[in-house]
Amino acid sequence: MVTKLKILSDWNNGLAAYTIPPEDLKFLESQNDVEIRFITEADHNYIQDCDAYFGNVPNLDILNKIHNLKWVHFGSAGIDKLSKKYIQDRKLTITNIGNINAYALATFCFGEIFSSCKINKAPLKKRISKDLSRKDYDQKFDDFIDFNMINLCILGYGTTSEIICNNLSNIVNSINVLTNRDIKDNKKIRFFSRNDLNECLSGVTHIINLLSLNDENHQFVNKNFFKKLESKPYFINVGRSETTKIEDLKNAIKDKKISGASIDVHGLPGGEIASELQDEELIILTPHIAGWTNSFWKKNFNILDHNIKKFLNESLCEMHNLLYENGNEVRN
Repeated sequence: MVTKLKILSDWNNGLAAYTIPPEDLKFLESQNDVEIRFITEADHNYIQDCDAYFGNVPNLDILNKIHNLKWVHFGSAGIDKLSKKYIQDRKLTITNIGNINAYALATFCFGEIFSSCKINKAPLKKRISKDLSRKDYDQKFDDFIDFNMINLCILGYGTTSEIICNNLSNIVNSINVLTNRDIKDNKKIRFFSRNDLNECLSGVTHIINLLSLNDENHQFVNKNFFKKLESKPYFINVGRSETTKIEDLKNAIKDKKISGASIDVHGLPGGEIASELQDEELIILTPHIAGWTNSFWKKNFNILDHNIKKFLNESLCEMHNLLYENGNEVRN
């Protein structure tokens, strides 16, 4: 049995979504035989002797200094910052937050869908200026649609997609979902494989990209994808940044293949919001906050408290949101 767990963390960067509340930190340490230090405060000897790393942006240079590293917990759903080979070579146990931000992601998508039906039809620069008037919307009058006219396409089917479908299927006109899973259609929701992508995209007014990142999905949304669009839908990206080729997205707007876009995850370097996209009038940018929710730490804390106890008892297979156990991928 592990008698002491020493943890290194990056959860102290000043943003509420990425800074563990002090009371939670104290409780974890008081209820379990653990010690948690932050990268900015830990000395060389502590880093070397750590057993675990908790955080959102694990730095390989730091992880490589942790000679005794056994467990990495991600404060996000994606774990692509560590390669499968790295995890296997170091025989790491990997956990993440699972779907605790699924409702937050769905909430963001709801807002962008409905705003795009009317409010976002005027360019952003006009909407934040003092001289905004009805004339700015008049030229887009024919593009206004009501919610019961929405034909939605969702790329990927996980918990967030399921929440969106369950809540919107009774008020929008139709929902098409692109997925590898074999799911039966129902009255308003139809499921398509990639072989039927053209049909899945036919006549849609909105597209939500919720794709996870893997080899199959890398830059899946590219110029060939946009060429298939004939109905000029509005594009919303909350999936992993590498699933959308940003240059092709910009060209799709210029070529009027899409009517606009809301991009929360773009993956471009430099600044909180990349200047490369900032000047595009028909793109709404947010700095990767779609998954933020004020219930995050409460939910994440419950996962951590449970998993720490299981780790200390060497019951790894009973940990929540277990993705790898001692380097072996866990198939749920």
